[in-house]
Amino acid sequence: MHQAKNRAHASGGCVRDFSISAPPRRRRVNLSRSGARISTARPFFIPNLQERKPRMRRSVSVIVTLFVLFPLAILAQHAGRHGASTGTSGGTSAPAEDSDVATFKHAIAVQATEEQIGQFRLMIKSTEAARQQAHDLQHLGSNASDSEGLTSKATGLQDSVEEAQRENRTFRQSLSDSQEAGLKHLTRKLTKSDSAVSKEAKAISKQLEQRTLNSGRLVSAAANLEKALALFQSDQLNLGKEMGIQSH
Repeated sequence: MHQAKNRAHASGGCVRDFSISAPPRRRRVNLSRSGARISTARPFFIPNLQERKPRMRRSVSVIVTLFVLFPLAILAQHAGRHGASTGTSGGTSAPAEDSDVATFKHAIAVQATEEQIGQFRLMIKSTEAARQQAHDLQHLGSNASDSEGLTSKATGLQDSVEEAQRENRTFRQSLSDSQEAGLKHLTRKLTKSDSAVSKEAKAISKQLEQRTLNSGRLVSAAANLEKALALFQSDQLNLGKEMGIQSH
């Protein structure tokens, strides 16, 4: 090739260069060494993961929400069953108790013991004795002119009233807490009638303190004391009846 060019220049002619350059060699790439593989299978669609991420996030959010709300719904249903009777104030009202059951429970709570029954009998006996003496003093004072006899009877009446009130206090002190709670309405009445007895008994004492005994005033005080003792005894009997004590 170089020789032809020299001859052309030597001859002074214009010779076209018809030499054909060899095509550049293509480098062969050993795919087995580079680790790349060319698949002859049909092309497949690769989804865009960036587009699926929001969908996946929404799905996860929905699942988490269900897990949170499902236990709450169960609790609400459970509370609805047990709180059906809930009032506007938010408190739950207990179901109404059967009247027979309530009566039975009350009777058991206030039932008297054997010792209380014995003490109750002594209390009633002493109150009855004081009441009878107040009654006898009225008849004695209206017919007798012996002031010493009236004074003696009035003094004996005072002692009987004190004994009756003492037996009443002993019986009251024997009541348990459950008995006090169940008999509150009756014990209040008994306390009131006991105070009335004390008031009328003081009227008897006032008459005895006078230098000259006034039989008419003494009889009137004895009558008032008898009425107070009658009410006192009635309240005692009502209390015993509520406790299951039979009166003789």
